[in-house]
Amino acid sequence: MNILITNDDGVTSNGILAVREAVSEFGECTIVAPLTQQSGVGHAITLMKPLRAVPTVLEEDIMAYGVTGTPTDSLIVGALEIMDEKPDLLISGINIGENLSCTITTSGTLGATFEAASLGIPSIAVSLQIDREDLKFRNGVQDIDYSFAIKVLHNVVEKFVERGMPDGVSILNLNIP
Repeated sequence: MNILITNDDGVTSNGILAVREAVSEFGECTIVAPLTQQSGVGHAITLMKPLRAVPTVLEEDIMAYGVTGTPTDSLIVGALEIMDEKPDLLISGINIGENLSCTITTSGTLGATFEAASLGIPSIAVSLQIDREDLKFRNGVQDIDYSFAIKVLHNVVEKFVERGMPDGVSILNLNIP
């Protein structure tokens, strides 16, 4: 299985490595995410300026690509330009902060999943509720415990591998307390 991983917190966010840790046993993981923090951009795409995919080495020498655009741009570049085949699954997250109610329309985490659905790619958005508001909207590694979110995501992807998406569903929005 080919898994594309993105987020809206930026390619160097440790939430993206938490996703990889949760799902790497299920297939080949390709990380393509914005170079910088892109929270709140929703389903926006970049027009009228070139996009660049910058090879980026993450912790443990994990190769990734940082895109000079939005999470939706990252999905498009990853799925249509970087990966050899269309991904079997997109995972967007693990977002720092929940994505619930009307906030999902402005969420870059969810924006990438909306575009994935239009491309026929099943997707999972993963967001982690946090108590400290000062950790949101920063670039880079944050002091956040992703261990429970990793377990939940692992279990959900395991079910996806066994059964696929539920009938009529193309996006799952996981919010982890």
